[in-house]
Amino acid sequence: MRKLTLNYLIIAALAISAVFTSCGKDGDKNGGEVGVVTQITAKIENAAEYGSFNMVALRARYLGSLEILAEAEFKNGGFTLQLPEMVDEKFLRNAPFGGSSTITISNKDAKFLYSADISLFNSDYGNYFITFVASNETETTLSTKQYWYVDSDVNISGKEPDFSSSLTLKKGWNVVYIIIHATGRGVQSWEYRSSPPVGGLKWQRE
Repeated sequence: MRKLTLNYLIIAALAISAVFTSCGKDGDKNGGEVGVVTQITAKIENAAEYGSFNMVALRARYLGSLEILAEAEFKNGGFTLQLPEMVDEKFLRNAPFGGSSTITISNKDAKFLYSADISLFNSDYGNYFITFVASNETETTLSTKQYWYVDSDVNISGKEPDFSSSLTLKKGWNVVYIIIHATGRGVQSWEYRSSPPVGGLKWQRE
């Protein structure tokens, strides 16, 4: 299967949105998180390659640029990043997939941040960032873990021929798994879910 990046995932998610106009466990290094989390704890694959970096940042887009929402030390090949309790409204958007007649959104007023990225940088060298994602690819699937912020409880569920959503999200930061089922001919279907978790994910360069 052709290698897909987090940017591709985000672009596709936004494209789908345009067409359609329980507490969890913090810091599981292998991807087995569900529910609401307050921090991200991760070990980076091949961390020695990034020895010149000393910080990790959580960033979100606003007016064409990425702003840092939180940061932490990158050391011993990993990091523990405390997620902000609140996210400024300027970063929040309407629910994805909101225009489909088969996708049900329980709370139409809920606002989301679903495109934050996690990047390493060196605080001494300026603003050079390398983005990382927790993912796992096989011959038939690409699984990715994201962290979505939502300002109120909401469920998003339903199916399209090539898309399904089963998200139960609580106010705060939620773990969301995106699974792309594919064949040699390309993408077959997209699945968004909050549980069950996908294990065996590795934090690696996007």
